[in-house]
Amino acid sequence: MENQVNGNQFRDEEIVIMSHWDKNKEEWVRTVYPKIGGRLRLAHEDNDNLSIITEIIKYDENIAVVRAVSTTTKGSFPGIGMSPARSGMTRLHLSSWNWQKPALSQGY
Repeated sequence: MENQVNGNQFRDEEIVIMSHWDKNKEEWVRTVYPKIGGRLRLAHEDNDNLSIITEIIKYDENIAVVRAVSTTTKGSFPGIGMSPARSGMTRLHLSSWNWQKPALSQGY
């Protein structure tokens, strides 16, 4: 089922819409980002064999940084995400993950 807002298979609760002021255009710009939960759901639905290896790089009262490598039948995809700690809870917004297949020299 296609989502009206983002034109893809992410559910409404699996996306976040962020706005920022574009100085060049002099207008507000809205950008749709998928949350990691939606990406994981689609990865599980599209792959019979899925492996996700995670590593906590840093976790303290200020920030959480996590690195992950997802391996599917299409290849291995590294990602890294970070989030500030809020109200004693840390929420990871991993929308900036790089889902490009890594070069062999990257050691993944």
